[in-house]
Amino acid sequence: MVITRTNLPVILPMILFAGLYSSAGAAAEDMGPFFDTLEMSLRHQYVYCTGDSSYRNRSEILIWKRNLDIFAESDSFKTITKKFFTETGLSPSKIRVCDIVNWYRSHSDGNSESILLLENDIRKRDKRKADSLLIDSICAHTTASPFDFDGIPFGISRKLFKVMMDWKYPQRYEDNGKTIQCKGVEIDNISGTAAFHFDKDGIYRMYEIECSGGPLDSLNTKVRNEVTSLGSMLEGKSGIAPDHIYRIGRFDITQGRLTVERLWKKPPVSAFVGIATYRYHYYGKAVVLANAIKKTREN
Repeated sequence: MVITRTNLPVILPMILFAGLYSSAGAAAEDMGPFFDTLEMSLRHQYVYCTGDSSYRNRSEILIWKRNLDIFAESDSFKTITKKFFTETGLSPSKIRVCDIVNWYRSHSDGNSESILLLENDIRKRDKRKADSLLIDSICAHTTASPFDFDGIPFGISRKLFKVMMDWKYPQRYEDNGKTIQCKGVEIDNISGTAAFHFDKDGIYRMYEIECSGGPLDSLNTKVRNEVTSLGSMLEGKSGIAPDHIYRIGRFDITQGRLTVERLWKKPPVSAFVGIATYRYHYYGKAVVLANAIKKTREN
């Protein structure tokens, strides 16, 4: 079988299942011929790719295959493959992944840049898998709030918060020491900046979303539209109507304070949406606060 990037996702689960087959007992006895054929195919591939015709047990074959998959799944695979076909002029229909692997190894001797590129790809993917398991654990040991920002629960440490941000918004957030900010947050048809706040113990307790706003003459158009969009966003994601809605007049707005248009009181979480102003620049703003949520215990 020619191994391609297309059929790798199909072959790998079959291989893993084959590894479990030996313990499945008589219940899977009728599938024996299928897995015998699959194992034989892998052994033929192993001999072709390595030139090693000595007997290898199933575990060794599966480890070899997994290493081959790691290479093919790396971010550098497309670049290396393109280079391979450019330099060899061979037809893709006659090439297996291991041909590219062998070529790469023989041409990367002394080329530390190429080796580091692949190693970094593998490390990044392994870290992402580990982070995925950690995030699953975080979500399993926290209490979700209907007002959580993109599924990130309150009560987690700054360290765990950054793991979740790395997963959801890689290279899009900034940690300035006091707060963590994420720019370009899309809310309906507007864009804003989210700022995340932590208590003195480094526990995530609050987030704010600020829209771009504008000068006083944009108050009754752009700014009020921002407030409406923020309110609709919180109501839509929580499925909860606000407890109070207030009418904000021009002279109700105070410099340096959030003038609340609507609010939610759903202990242990409170949420507020309104108009803020600073140095006569007006903008829509949402604040979600969860001081009473218990700190998540880290395993």
